[in-house]
Amino acid sequence: MNANGKKLKERLLSSRNSYFLGALFLFLEIVVGTSIVAIIKYFSSEVSLSIVLMFRYLFCLPILVVVGLSIGGTSYFKIQNKIVMSLRSVAGLLGLSFWYLSVIHLDISKALALSQVMPIFICILSILFLSEKVGIYRWSAILVGLTGAVTIINPNAEGWYSVGLLYIFLGTLFASIMFVSLRRLGMTENPVATAFWYNLFGSIVFSI
Repeated sequence: MNANGKKLKERLLSSRNSYFLGALFLFLEIVVGTSIVAIIKYFSSEVSLSIVLMFRYLFCLPILVVVGLSIGGTSYFKIQNKIVMSLRSVAGLLGLSFWYLSVIHLDISKALALSQVMPIFICILSILFLSEKVGIYRWSAILVGLTGAVTIINPNAEGWYSVGLLYIFLGTLFASIMFVSLRRLGMTENPVATAFWYNLFGSIVFSI
């Protein structure tokens, strides 16, 4: 194999590894996120959601500071694209708040099933703002998943209409904006810096 062929093989392997890691992290996020919302729903009658969110953001800050300083010092926390970073912070805060509110007012299974509209929002936003190409196979998979989710939760069942529906819609919409913003930030910023400023913003808002 010549040098060009070797480089091509390395790029393909790197691409496959990145897809595998991305899928693994997404799976872990679903498992951990579901566990968190279950805990929030259990204690929702005893603890204010604003208190939960305040400690959620505050708890992350020391970890991010230690990791960032150990990797690159104070310069590691610099952000170049401040506009997109601001959009990511606001959208992330609203998305998380509405998501937690939705699981308080809806069954967790129903909220998780309804969150399947998020890929549709993400695909539309990625086309508009990132110029990404979304093929027919991906659209088909998203629509099939959404159809299955609606079938499982049975919209005709009793107790379907609730303010939780509004919360889950807003939560998925803002979460989609957040994910597209993160994708954009990933082109110029490091993940520790974006996570630090986002969590600092959230801790200040909910502490107030």
